[in-house]
Amino acid sequence: MNNIIDRNSEILFLYDAVLTNPNGDPDDENRPRMDTVTQRNLVSDVRLKRYIRDFLSEIKEKDIFIKKPEGETVNSTKRLIQWYKNKHAEARELEDNEVVKKLVELAKNSPDCLVKGVRESWIDVRLFGATFTVREGNKGGGEGISLTGAVQFSWGYSLNPVEINPSASITSHFSSTGEEAHGAIGKDWRVLYSFIAFYGIISANWAKDKSGKQFGTGLTWDDVELLEEALIKSIPLMGATRSKIGETPRLLLRIQYKDDQTLIGDFREYIELKTKDPNKFLREARNVKEVVLDMGKLAEVIKENKDKIQKIRLWKHEHLSTENWNLEGTGIPIEIID
Repeated sequence: MNNIIDRNSEILFLYDAVLTNPNGDPDDENRPRMDTVTQRNLVSDVRLKRYIRDFLSEIKEKDIFIKKPEGETVNSTKRLIQWYKNKHAEARELEDNEVVKKLVELAKNSPDCLVKGVRESWIDVRLFGATFTVREGNKGGGEGISLTGAVQFSWGYSLNPVEINPSASITSHFSSTGEEAHGAIGKDWRVLYSFIAFYGIISANWAKDKSGKQFGTGLTWDDVELLEEALIKSIPLMGATRSKIGETPRLLLRIQYKDDQTLIGDFREYIELKTKDPNKFLREARNVKEVVLDMGKLAEVIKENKDKIQKIRLWKHEHLSTENWNLEGTGIPIEIID
């Protein structure tokens, strides 16, 4: 863990959705989350982080903290018990309550050892932070350690007004006994086309340890590269489910600064999605080939802050059209992500 990040980055991540449900609301028949005033499609940061965690776990074979081992729902205490037994062979024969006592002692007397152990074990802790609470039995309280994530994402929203497929009813006929089946009617809500934008921050201050018991997550530059890969690849690979197939990453931009103090702010304020056909409204767009992303204002902001920027990391899907993206004369290195 000697490669901990020492400077800030900001992220712009864009993907689009064709006839999918990017993030259903369980309180509203699983309809796509919407801002009903602006008709913008909303996607929670939790949904995006789930894609990333699943990719890191299933594709990159990294152990992660937020998961269901063998399908079992666990709390942080149970997850720590599993971790401790995996790390210490002599503890594998102990009862869980005995392991909890050891964890409580660690949390009280050697929190630095506990923190260093868990963050070295779980990449999602280094990325997104976590709260570890160790409780004995069903008692309240307990010993707790909280790590604020070095990587934070806003809720995503669509750059275009979105229409939901008005015909959402579906029927199914299935019988496990071979007898005559009866039809069941359900709802299958989907957006017609949504071009979704996320803004993210990578904070060096939340990665490094501070005085006292203010522990950082230990995020490394290697972790940042894995995060970039996950953003580009996780949605096609981990989102190939019935309600998510049709979602495609379109652009990833990471601006890396020269220090741990600089942040420009939400990049989405400086981009605009337009239709290629001037006679068509944006809400009528149905695929990426009908739109163009104007990045002119963002390019100007980058030019104004060029002396604070170390480099730019960029990946763009071949089908996404952009305009006014001109950084000539800034001297900022631009690295194209494979």
